[in-house]
Amino acid sequence: MRALRSKKEKCFGTPYTDRRADERGKNMEILTEGTRDAQGEWNPKELPKPGVLFRNPLEWREILKSFFGPQGSLIRTAKFLALTALVWYFLTPSLEQTTTLRVGWILLVYLRNVVLVTVIAGRLHWRLYVRKVQGMKYKYTPRWQATNDKKFMFGNQTWDNIFFSLVSGCGIWTAYEVLLLWGWANGVFPMLSLMNDGVLDVSNLILIVAVLLFVIPWYQQAHFYFTHRLIHWKPLYKISHYVHHRNINFGPWSGLSMHPIEHIIFFSDALTFLLIPVHPLVVMFMLIGRGIGPAGGHAGYHAFVRESSDGEEKPMRRLLYWGRGADFMHHLHHRYFTVNFGNLGFALDKLLNTFHDGSPEAHQTMLAHRKAKAKKSRRNKGLAATAEG
Repeated sequence: MRALRSKKEKCFGTPYTDRRADERGKNMEILTEGTRDAQGEWNPKELPKPGVLFRNPLEWREILKSFFGPQGSLIRTAKFLALTALVWYFLTPSLEQTTTLRVGWILLVYLRNVVLVTVIAGRLHWRLYVRKVQGMKYKYTPRWQATNDKKFMFGNQTWDNIFFSLVSGCGIWTAYEVLLLWGWANGVFPMLSLMNDGVLDVSNLILIVAVLLFVIPWYQQAHFYFTHRLIHWKPLYKISHYVHHRNINFGPWSGLSMHPIEHIIFFSDALTFLLIPVHPLVVMFMLIGRGIGPAGGHAGYHAFVRESSDGEEKPMRRLLYWGRGADFMHHLHHRYFTVNFGNLGFALDKLLNTFHDGSPEAHQTMLAHRKAKAKKSRRNKGLAATAEG
């Protein structure tokens, strides 16, 4: 097996594969196999596919693995639910405290959210972009982030991203959370309780777990897809979404770097539960996921790797993040703008003809759609001019 190449060594041109006999090694091999194109962009050999429930024919072994395997949704949900429970029970003011809006507890919630984002995005940024432990290895774009570019605040992409993430992102996340905490505390919004007269309500517990496993993931993916399409509507794009899309060569801090209008839309799925009763854990699960989830997907590296004591390449320890690398599908969205508005799991891009997997065929399809749209636009403008005449 090959050892990690030195930081100075370029990864352009030839594919590199990490080969191991165990299951983790096989997964790592698939993840790290790829090449760079003529522009230096890194492309994985294994192109993204729609979620296992949307493939034809259905692959039952893959479906079971996606739920129960080491990288399956059950394990991921359990890890994230553990973090959510820690935050809710130990780092969130009690509902008795939140009956009245006071600066003290609101500030504590905001600072807690800032710490959560900083720990996740900051750790990845420190490792990948400050220490540069992988160099350009598996990095999608062969450039570091901008340090002298007037389109970014302070002329620095990283500082600009940190500002929008912590000030606007954490601020609006906190505003939604404060509204919900105050509403639950005062009986304005309905909620479910896990305890009933001091006894665990098993039926409510089962309902909450079922909602977390089978409702929230699909609902959040659908919400993200359709609101993402919405903010690509030209008027909204020009006043808000352009802030996020300045990050073509993105990094961990780019994930939550958005205009305040986009943050209001991005976190708005939590407002569903102003009328639908759920336990606060469910909404906290959603808000925390929205807040810290984008960092890994925008990290800019297809694989996060480390060198073990025996010189072998292994996945980075994943105590404080949830994926093995960034999202190639979303990288293509930042590169081409008009494709891949959602996530692979729900496959809405595939169903609604906005999917690009990085293949030459998908690229030609995208160009054909653009050409047809431009032709239609010109025809409509001509008809409008004729009507005016």
